[in-house]
Amino acid sequence: MKGAIFDLDGTLLDSSSVWEDIDKKFLSERGLVMPGGYIEALSSMSFIEAARYTIRLFSLSDAPEELVSLWKKMAEDAYRHDIKLKQGAEEYLKALHSNGVLIAAATDLAYDTASSSLENNGVLGFFRRIATTSEVGKDKKFPDVYLSASSALDLNPDECEVYEDILTGIRTARKAGFHTVAVYDDASSMDWEKMKAEADRSIVSF
Repeated sequence: MKGAIFDLDGTLLDSSSVWEDIDKKFLSERGLVMPGGYIEALSSMSFIEAARYTIRLFSLSDAPEELVSLWKKMAEDAYRHDIKLKQGAEEYLKALHSNGVLIAAATDLAYDTASSSLENNGVLGFFRRIATTSEVGKDKKFPDVYLSASSALDLNPDECEVYEDILTGIRTARKAGFHTVAVYDDASSMDWEKMKAEADRSIVSF
């Protein structure tokens, strides 16, 4: 392979618990006790739906948009300062780089958040390109973010490996002609067997 394209959330970054941590911190700062099933309920909701649910549940006076803005700021702060790379990821990136493999990211994170997190972990310099779904205007059900990354590396899809921790990403990238590497993460463990079966190879750690 001449190129390696990495998802960030749950693949390179050990961020699977970030939203649960934010929920706990948010409620704790307001002196509220998290009821059973709260995290699970929010996991299937959009930001605005989660905000409305939280306001109803705790009889808060905030507007839904205010909660969404607060949660996003808490997440940005976490990515910029607290979230670390998965074990072995830095050494893996260094090994790829030293062997002449070109490196890019394909992420759902905002560009500033992604670049800040990589810089905080000392690996931003390895990346030739950070492609984001917001930039290309399509989510990972479509190959655009991966194609944007490979194009920036001046490589064809079949010259690149895509590293992903979600089944949708594996399927989309493989259909677009990329070689795929499934990366285990607790947050997507329910799909791990399918990911292993459908990806070209799989790893449980770097």
